Amino acid sequence: MSTSSPPRSAAVPLALAALAAAALAAASVPAARAGESPVGELGLWLALAGLGAAAAFHRPFGQRGMAAGAAALPLSVALAGPAAAGWTAAAVVVVSEVARGLVGRRWPVGPPNRLRPMASFGTAGRAVLAGLAGAYASWLVAGGGGSAFLAAAAGAAALLAVSLGLRAGERSLRVRSGEPGPRGRLLWRRRRPSPREAGGHLGEAAAWLAGAALAAVAAAAGPLLAVGLLGALATLALEAARQAARRAAADERLGDMHWVRSAGQRMVGGLPELEAAVDRIREECTNVVPALWFQLDLVAPGEAPRSWWAGEDGRLGEGEARPPDHPPTLPGIHRRSGWRLVERTLAWGERAVGRVRLWCDPRRLEPADLELLEALLPQMAASIHQSLLDREAREDPLTGTAVRRVLENRLHEAFRAAVDDGRALAVVMCDVDRFKGINDAHGHPAGDRALAEVAAVLDEHKRDGDLLARYGGEEFTLLLDRTDGPAALAVAERLRRAVEETAFEIDGAPVPLTVSAGAASCPELTVKTPSELLLLADAALYEAKRQGRNRCLLDLGRGRYQAPDGETIETGDPRPAPRAPRIFA
Repeated sequence: MSTSSPPRSAAVPLALAALAAAALAAASVPAARAGESPVGELGLWLALAGLGAAAAFHRPFGQRGMAAGAAALPLSVALAGPAAAGWTAAAVVVVSEVARGLVGRRWPVGPPNRLRPMASFGTAGRAVLAGLAGAYASWLVAGGGGSAFLAAAAGAAALLAVSLGLRAGERSLRVRSGEPGPRGRLLWRRRRPSPREAGGHLGEAAAWLAGAALAAVAAAAGPLLAVGLLGALATLALEAARQAARRAAADERLGDMHWVRSAGQRMVGGLPELEAAVDRIREECTNVVPALWFQLDLVAPGEAPRSWWAGEDGRLGEGEARPPDHPPTLPGIHRRSGWRLVERTLAWGERAVGRVRLWCDPRRLEPADLELLEALLPQMAASIHQSLLDREAREDPLTGTAVRRVLENRLHEAFRAAVDDGRALAVVMCDVDRFKGINDAHGHPAGDRALAEVAAVLDEHKRDGDLLARYGGEEFTLLLDRTDGPAALAVAERLRRAVEETAFEIDGAPVPLTVSAGAASCPELTVKTPSELLLLADAALYEAKRQGRNRCLLDLGRGRYQAPDGETIETGDPRPAPRAPRIFA
């Protein structure tokens, strides 16, 4: 697996090159208004840079750069010469980036706008070079006798061409470190600017044309009016940015509400198994909160305490989570910190049903994440509550096996499939021997323990995929799909031996446990309904008890039964079997 770091932009060389170009331009071209007071020029330049930075807040295409702030560049060219355009572009980008970063800490839209100095320097470098290109293009056209319109168009074209070229080059050229060989290796991949990037740079070119119109106003009516118009443009840009932020916040809030609703539907709907519900809760929690470790404790009244956990790989396991002492390291330079433990109780009405614990990296956790987690808590509790109710409806509370209703539904489905496909289907009826004697001698609590012990042994030794159900009282039934009579008898005999070998004690005294079993299968036996198959297996069970208990028999039809050793037992009351239907012929 590669451990190389992600590609990073060559922002620092680009910024240094831009600053060098701006310094060279300032040294080679005298200021256009050298006779005025330096303090007045500085104040005018600061006003242009500040208003341009305010106008740069509005980014309709979401790109990093000057955006509407490019309107300040032609004014700076007209008032202080072409060299000033580079410094104005740098000031517009840096000030707007810093301001957006500070405001972004409380911005209601999207992830926090953290300051990234290297990216800001690279953006400022592109802006400086593009601003200088536009300034000198318009200055040269105007100096060569061209009209103001041609000069403005030349500046806008140069600004657009340089911006697009630098952006495409920067996105294509990357430096990848951490790979075998030299530490820094240049990679070139041809990449065209995306439509949004191209639209953003077209917006900068349009802002340049607007700035050229302001420069014409400054030449005709003085700089104060032009600066005032630029201030009006900046005000409109700020209001547009505010409205865009409010709309984005509303859209994000609406998206969060839809997401919470769909997450609740995913957790409440679907498979009813408790483990599946826990895994869905884990998935939705990690979608909301950047949690690396997860644990859910079942605390519902009347339920045995159980816990599930998942680590960074997302695989769910039963038990207690044991995360490391600290979160994993992040790229770059970060302060070492411990876990932020987020713990919430899942309550259904007045009853607590579970407790969720999430181990989060505090450097990546945001308050908005916790708000979404709070909104999901009712759906999580409903998912656990529904799973518990469904399990109560499907499982016998004493033995943990399926209830009779589940057996009958599965038996009808399997019988229909057997009739359609002609495949074998078998059932095994088991009954605890002398169970009434255990209840009479030791009490019903001891009898309940004996039933639970027998159910546990049967469940442990049955085949995977076979259904074990409590049919009633001390009687259990196994549904064996795709199983013929001899195989069903072998399964019944294995279960009988496992129960016989179980060490069971009551008050320190050993109590023997045995079961008798009867098996029946179709199409070996002719049956018209699933109930008839159960009746035949029950008849074999009755005959096993009559033969002395702790035995297994397979119903062969016509009053004949087969023992596991191959012995055939014939009763004195043979039952004629009806003629087999065509499906079983």
